[in-house]
Amino acid sequence: MCALARTVYTRAMLARIRACRLAARPHFAPRLFSWVAVALLLASPVAGQQRDARIPDAGDLWLEIGPELANWTEQFARNSADVGDGSREPLFAHFDGPIDRRLYPSSALFVDDLNRDAEALGFDPLTEDDFSMGDLDYQRINKQARRLAAGFEVGVYKRIAIGIRAPLTFSDVEPAFVFDTLAATVMGSLTAFPPGDSFFEDARTSMSSLDALITGGTLMGAALDDAIQLRAETDAYLTALELRAGGELLVPTGLSTAGTQMRERYANFIGGFEGLGLSLPGLTLPDFASAGDLVGFFENAPVSAMVPAPTSAGLALGEFEVSARFGLIDQITPRFATDTAAAATEGAGAAAQDSAGVQDSAAALPRQRERPSVRLRTTVGALVRIPRGTNGAPPLEDPGNFMLLPVADGQTDVELSLYQDVAFGDWLILRALGRYGIQMADVLNLRVHAPDRPYAFASTEATVNRDLGDYVQLVLRPSIRFNSAIWVGLEYEYASLGNARFTLASEPTADVPDATPLELESGGSRHMAGIGITYDLSEARSRQDVIEDRSPVRSPWQFNISFRRAVAGSGGRMPAPFRYAASFRIPIGIF
Repeated sequence: MCALARTVYTRAMLARIRACRLAARPHFAPRLFSWVAVALLLASPVAGQQRDARIPDAGDLWLEIGPELANWTEQFARNSADVGDGSREPLFAHFDGPIDRRLYPSSALFVDDLNRDAEALGFDPLTEDDFSMGDLDYQRINKQARRLAAGFEVGVYKRIAIGIRAPLTFSDVEPAFVFDTLAATVMGSLTAFPPGDSFFEDARTSMSSLDALITGGTLMGAALDDAIQLRAETDAYLTALELRAGGELLVPTGLSTAGTQMRERYANFIGGFEGLGLSLPGLTLPDFASAGDLVGFFENAPVSAMVPAPTSAGLALGEFEVSARFGLIDQITPRFATDTAAAATEGAGAAAQDSAGVQDSAAALPRQRERPSVRLRTTVGALVRIPRGTNGAPPLEDPGNFMLLPVADGQTDVELSLYQDVAFGDWLILRALGRYGIQMADVLNLRVHAPDRPYAFASTEATVNRDLGDYVQLVLRPSIRFNSAIWVGLEYEYASLGNARFTLASEPTADVPDATPLELESGGSRHMAGIGITYDLSEARSRQDVIEDRSPVRSPWQFNISFRRAVAGSGGRMPAPFRYAASFRIPIGIF
């Protein structure tokens, strides 16, 4: 059999096996998340990242819509065994490799269990080096998070505005891996003896024939002694196999060293039966493990978990955001007199000409205004991000599916922000945003595990106090005027997340003495760079309008698009995404 035939591509195969083989089993779907994709890419409200420092005037309402897509296959590592701090590693770095090494701290228990039957089954005692459940060879894990932040901001009094947003969210994880059965030296008993197999029934019928021959008195002396010994050894062999099959325990594969020795011992039994004129059914051990074994390794105790598979968190309402902003300085938003005043000046000049007969053409032209070459617009804000859930319970923390990326982090955030726009003349502007967020502590159920043991047991589930680290974000967007309404520029984003802290809220157990493993690789930082385009009608003017200092269009319609890519970072499991975002600002006068 070629190597390609011995490796099973799991996506389609597992779906078929799970449908036909596990329909009667209770399905428990545990979850693993990289600290909710590092607080959902640092709890980024799309509209907030694209906003400038302008706020609506009193009586104006701005509708804001902001779609965003983040896609990543890599993360920045910290203290990883294979890469240095700040280096990129694939998302599957902690999932890849021998299954037994990922699932269990040691295979000693399995080896001891197999060795209890080594004498009866006729194989040499195993060591941990002889034991393997096969390998998971990942090609990739691709994560996507989509958000559609919709809300409004309304001016309530002079330079004060309040806003509400409620994003729709959708996320999915797409793993692609191969279950390499070549490395497996054990398989599940259901692979060795599938339902409906009559091996044990036929073997016991042959044993009954041997009993009748022994008790029938036709055998005497050494022949009788050999027959009795054959019966005892065959019975011990069959009893050991029956117990393993009935208890759904592991069985050596046919081509492993232990499996080969088991076949040879059973072949000797067949020869002994034939020497007595009896028959014994053949033992057919599969040469390799199967995809069904992979399902069994995960869904049977103690893991009680779903095999890694494509998983999504469907369209759902994310966390509500309530914000308030206060404008401190605004030297950029046009608030000077319009050309109506200039027209009145021209009319007065014409009347004076008729009465005095003297024309002063200069008096009829709009007077040039002097504006500072550097102008500021500064706004401060505060935001509360409120989790949705029943009775305060986090909406996402089901400690079971190893591949699900949640749509929210489930605890309350309090955020302070500073918006700073700096205009240099009429052709260059710098938009900056600084945010500091405090993530409030909460209580939830999690499986307690270290990063290199992602497939955590059901027995490791515990109630923990979670205190996610505070976050800081800085966004800089220098732009130049491309034409009357379009600004094109570069974008830079720095984000930092503090280390999380976990303590047990429930009593310690032998499986979970404390919750500190959850703190490993929980913080980090990231730098992103990209480009942004802004279409802003609020300051749209032609070149001649700029020269003559005429008033621009006043309606604050604005459209932004942004493309950013992670260029550097550090910390554990910090996503390294491509991010595509847009935002629309639609003004509506209400009073």
